[in-house]
Formats: sequence, structure tokens, C-alpha cells
Amino acid sequence: MPNPENLRNFTYEERAINGRKGGLKLGENNRKRRAIKEALIAYLDQKDPNSKDCQDKEITNAVSIAIALINKAKAGDVQAATFVRDSSGEKPVDEQIIDAGELKKLVVEIVE
Repeated sequence: MPNPENLRNFTYEERAINGRKGGLKLGENNRKRRAIKEALIAYLDQKDPNSKDCQDKEITNAVSIAIALINKAKAGDVQAATFVRDSSGEKPVDEQIIDAGELKKLVVEIVE
């Protein structure tokens, strides 16, 4: 447990400066994440030059990845099968219902 003697209170100005630093860093991280996401989406939308399934149709990288995952799932890879199931919208609901039964009222009398 921290020693209260070693703790100090920050002034309003110090809190404002530190809050600004945190906000700037958050913006920087969000820009990096957005750039990575846009690059991945652009890559997935590109035509796959190595596709062997249908040479007469344009197959994107996203479709090639999906086909590879389905083939792994068919071969018995449980994680691939779970991913395919969840990504196709068939994920089971993660829900638990707890029935507490009938609530009872507890009355306590204090006698002196």
C-alpha cells in the first residue's frame, strides 16, 4: 500500500497538461490503427493472382483466405471450423440464465 506521505496532489494545470498529452497520444494511436485497417481492407479487396480455384472469375484475397479456412476446417482443424462458423453468423449465443427462484422477505425483530 502506498505511503500517504509520498503522495502528492497535482494542480489543475498539471492535470490539464497530462490530460492533453494523453489525448494527443490517443489520437496518434487511433491514426495508426486506422492506417493499418485501411491497408488490410485494400489488400483484401485486391484480386488474388495466385488463385487456382476459378481462373475465369476474379477472386479477391478475402475470398481466397475464406476458401483456405474452409479447406482447413474440412481437414479437421477445429479452430478453423469454429472461426468459419462464427464468421458466417452461426455463432451460438453466449448467455446464461440464472433463476434465483422465489425471493423471500426476511424480517428481523430486535428485542431488548
